[in-house]
Amino acid sequence: MGSFRNFFYALILSTSPPDPQALPLSVEECRRLLDWKEASDKEIEEFLGSLRIYLSRYLDEYFRDEFPIDEIL
Repeated sequence: MGSFRNFFYALILSTSPPDPQALPLSVEECRRLLDWKEASDKEIEEFLGSLRIYLSRYLDEYFRDEFPIDEIL
């Protein structure tokens, strides 16, 4: 369970505003954090892409009422 916590923490950092010290999670970092030794680079890239889409949709839904659209625009 700890590796997933580390993975999601790294993913959150990778989607933060640009920061020289917060680089996107690489395929190798994902492979190491999740201990996916047999997964191909393409499989991990697809997983990361799907996870980013899922988290983006989830967070959009979760925070929808937190930031009224007229305050953002």
